[in-house]
Amino acid sequence: MVLAMARPFKHPDTGIFWFRKRVPEALREMVGKREEKFTLGTRDPSEAKALFAIAAAEVESRWKNLRRGLISLSERQAAAIAGEIYREIVDGEKDNPSDNREHRIDALMHDRLGEDPKTVSVAIFGDQNTGQRFLAVMQQRRVEEPITKYLDRHGLRIDPQSRKLLETQVGRAIYEARQYLQRLTTGDWREDPNGDRFPVLEKAETSPSQKIGKRTVLDAFEGYLKERKPSAATEKRWRPIITAVSDEVGDISDLTDDWCIAWKNRLLDQGLENGTVQNAYLGSLRTVCEYAVDQKWIRENPVAKISVRVQKKRRTRAQKGFTHDEARTILKATLQSTTERMTPEGAAARRWVPWLCAYTGARVGEIAQLRKEDVRQSDGVWVFHITPEAGTTKNAAARDVPLHSHLIEQGFLSFVAQSRSGPLFYDPRMGRGGTVANPTYKKIGERIGKWVRSLGINDPELQPNHGWRHRFTSVVQDPEVLLKTKQINYIQGHAPANVGEEYGDCLPAALKRGVDTIPRIIVDGL
Repeated sequence: MVLAMARPFKHPDTGIFWFRKRVPEALREMVGKREEKFTLGTRDPSEAKALFAIAAAEVESRWKNLRRGLISLSERQAAAIAGEIYREIVDGEKDNPSDNREHRIDALMHDRLGEDPKTVSVAIFGDQNTGQRFLAVMQQRRVEEPITKYLDRHGLRIDPQSRKLLETQVGRAIYEARQYLQRLTTGDWREDPNGDRFPVLEKAETSPSQKIGKRTVLDAFEGYLKERKPSAATEKRWRPIITAVSDEVGDISDLTDDWCIAWKNRLLDQGLENGTVQNAYLGSLRTVCEYAVDQKWIRENPVAKISVRVQKKRRTRAQKGFTHDEARTILKATLQSTTERMTPEGAAARRWVPWLCAYTGARVGEIAQLRKEDVRQSDGVWVFHITPEAGTTKNAAARDVPLHSHLIEQGFLSFVAQSRSGPLFYDPRMGRGGTVANPTYKKIGERIGKWVRSLGINDPELQPNHGWRHRFTSVVQDPEVLLKTKQINYIQGHAPANVGEEYGDCLPAALKRGVDTIPRIIVDGL
């Protein structure tokens, strides 16, 4: 298949040739239109072809700059851009400088006000601060239009620091251009004294990425993983998101807030939930970009101010945790015999994990990862040791949680004594091993949650495992439960509520006395 070469478009009514070129989809948000279209101002086919080639090169250059993203200008580059704006002003008026003489006189008067802002502020306004603020606004308005036109024409997007630098340089250049043009109106046609003072703009150096070497969004993610060491689950969830962004954008310095907004909108158009876009997609990219800012790979985080509104979900259920009836239904079912196809470890998990969660408020993963050696005596008290060595804990800290007397009476210690060394609720030799991001003990929790649903406890607002944690928090609020706030937080693995709670330890004997005041859950069959 032969592709048609881009060429001028001849208007069917006027016969004048036009430039037309479709804007790449990735740039449409920034360009603000789907197609670049403008007249070439000629009916001559040969001239139109030459003008088309020039226009195409300018458009491609502008698009290339837009793809580059935010750039940072050096003082030399800012002066060079100011020089180009200076020459545009002079070249546009130098042949007939008197045509704009009166307007230029007024403009020069305002220009001169900024030469000594402190004196002018006091003389005109009687207050230095007020006057200087006014002159600063006037200065910004004076340079805003020529700077914006230049940047738009060349497709350049600069960071705030570069904008301030450019405003200073362009302000001086405009003042000098007006002075020169005004001199011409007096008949002084000598050579422009400022014509050679500006450096040539080295456009190839405007991108920070070309100075420090290309770094991808994925490079930033790998650096974040190495330094910050998030959980394996976080890496698993974030990697495909960051990889997709890196494949599309490439150099992290090309990542702009405009691109991020367009990306966010595309995700929402694909039907993703607001919460998913906000927490998983924007959240992961925001964190990775913040790492890149810390490393000075980019100046600003392009995702910092981008968000999706997430409405709070309506709750029609009064309790977050299991009701007493639901708790009894689950715990009674743990006493029933299991199928022959279930492994001994799987049967043990169904028998004991819900009970351990009920009396400790621990996370199901913390219980499912318990090993035989984690159940031990500490100061004469039977505890189970929740430790990151066995898997994961929420705050990466170990803790000793006393066993409720009801668990001991049911035979939990006998079950542990009869178990082989290693994990209590799965056999690492029999499974497929799991992965760091999806360990076997996590799968145990998922299976138990599915089993709980099979018992008829299927309210979508109730989490089938986390419901124990909510229930425990509610139960220990009873005045008859002799546990203090610090002890409750410790048992559940919460971070200390304040600096004071970080002092001292929760000793096993004191915890045991409080744990045993938690009301027993009585079910048929025990």
